[in-house]
Amino acid sequence: MPAIVKLIDVIFFLQEINKTNCALTFSHSLVLGERLFEKVNKSRLLLE
Repeated sequence: MPAIVKLIDVIFFLQEINKTNCALTFSHSLVLGERLFEKVNKSRLLLE
C-alpha cells in the first residue's frame, strides 16, 4: 500500500514540474516572439 501512495506522490510531483515547465516555456516563447518582432520592425525601418 505505501508503495502505491509513493507512486501517486511522484505522479503529482511530476505534474507540478510539468505545469511550471509549460509556464516557463510559454513566457520564454513570448520573449522570443517580442525580440523577433523588434528585429522585423528595425529591418523595416532600414528598408524605408
